[in-house]
Amino acid sequence: MSLPVDGKQPPADPRRPGPSWRAAVAGGLLIAFLSAAATYAVTSHQIAAALQGLPTTGEEAATLRQLQGTPAFQDFVQTLTLIRTRYVDRPDMQKVLAGATSGALSALHDPYSVYFDRSAFTSFSSDTTGEYGGIGVQVTEQGNYVVVQTPFPETPSATTPFEGAKPGDPVGLRPGDRIVEVNGRNVAGTDVDAVAQMIRGAPGTTVVLGVDRPLPGGHDVQHLVFRMVRANVVVPTVKEQMLPNSVGYLQISQFTEKTPPLVRQALDRLRKQGMRALVLDLRFNPGGSLDAVEQIAGMFLPGGSPILHTVDRSGRRETATVPGDGKGLGVPLAVLVNGASASASEILAGALQDLGVGTLVGERTFGKGLVQQIYPFADGTGVKLTVERYLTASGRDINKRVDPRTGQAVGGIEPNVTVKAPANWNPALMGKPGRDPQLDAALRLLQQQLR
Repeated sequence: MSLPVDGKQPPADPRRPGPSWRAAVAGGLLIAFLSAAATYAVTSHQIAAALQGLPTTGEEAATLRQLQGTPAFQDFVQTLTLIRTRYVDRPDMQKVLAGATSGALSALHDPYSVYFDRSAFTSFSSDTTGEYGGIGVQVTEQGNYVVVQTPFPETPSATTPFEGAKPGDPVGLRPGDRIVEVNGRNVAGTDVDAVAQMIRGAPGTTVVLGVDRPLPGGHDVQHLVFRMVRANVVVPTVKEQMLPNSVGYLQISQFTEKTPPLVRQALDRLRKQGMRALVLDLRFNPGGSLDAVEQIAGMFLPGGSPILHTVDRSGRRETATVPGDGKGLGVPLAVLVNGASASASEILAGALQDLGVGTLVGERTFGKGLVQQIYPFADGTGVKLTVERYLTASGRDINKRVDPRTGQAVGGIEPNVTVKAPANWNPALMGKPGRDPQLDAALRLLQQQLR
């Protein structure tokens, strides 16, 4: 399969849906007219005449034929005509049409179905390969702030000194730094994705960050300014280390097309070091490519095991299974999850839990059981559209929803062992025994299994 579970990974050869709204509008601009009574009227004959030259076969034509006789379509065309001819300022109709496309998707009330302009689509597509123009930093959201989680080694975020630094002062961002300004704009309270988008940009360009660094004691901060030159950054989505008692630790931060071979290499290195058990850390993993997670699942599950089931609008159900006849991981496994483990990471965690291969430790996962397809358009824009639901290996629907009986949100995957992270815990401590309570719980569990 080539569908991105959370919209992170466009397929290699996506099917283009065609300019249905754009075509409808292009014809519609010709058919509305102002009558003597200052009202607009559109007849079926005029609509049909205006649509000459547009597709006459295929799904686009079928869409136009279905819509052109409806009152809502006539309202849409007349509204566009009013904007074009009567609005107080001369409008940019391309922006109006883009807004119409975005509004059509918004009407689905599906937060995962969205329209991307050129800039947003370029940034979005960069996540598919795990490569982008920026400073090389992983950020998270804590309260009202966007906080540095990990500065990637050898990137601008890790090697740039702050302005006014003296010899011997530390260089680069630190885990826990609060990003409060981007290019002079106050970003306190701004969504983490929006801040990340502001920080990214073409290699060679400059971005200025204002950072509040907490001082020892936690009550005061040091304000620092970093002027960083963006570079081409390759995101390290996999990290491994050997912990005491020959327990391997493998963190997957995202599923990109580069992730499966990195996971395989990391597992090989851990095995060569004598790994007797493994902690798989999927916390704060927002998901990614369905292809990637299926490949990685095959490294943990025996051949023939179900990974997930997808269901489309017609109810057709397909099952993805592990190819071959491999034996799976072969050592005790604990899987760390939390409320930011979503989509593709929930597929992997759900399969490992359902089949009894891994024990989940941490907190209930996010609850995203939907699959998106990416449709790039010829003008550099694109649409991400939900096209399927997915069920875990045992058939569980984990998508977050409101229980009509209680009014409470339900969904996600409940871990086998619930361990809450402390309030204000710094994610930079992930993977550090003694400073990561969820990891410590997983290590205790594995030690019991190894006795």
